[in-house]
Amino acid sequence: MKTENIQFTGINTRDGSKSLPKAFEADYDIPYPSLYDPTGKIILSRFPKGTVGLQGLPTTIILDRSGKIAAREFGGIDDVKLHKMIDPLLKES
Repeated sequence: MKTENIQFTGINTRDGSKSLPKAFEADYDIPYPSLYDPTGKIILSRFPKGTVGLQGLPTTIILDRSGKIAAREFGGIDDVKLHKMIDPLLKES
């Protein structure tokens, strides 16, 4: 999903099959794509060592336009917290 130059992508790591995250996405009408990554290969290959640990999930990571981590929050977040993370980046564009 792209909105105001922002793209969201989910990465599902904790479920033993694709059916559980797919059901969650359908139940909550999740509008952005999600990747199924039970081994953590996507996360571990995408982010520098020590940046994101599989034990620290859920984690929200905000990347800037160059792909560098601009903000990170461990645990669940609400829309207020998300805006505090992304609004500074939106002002740069």
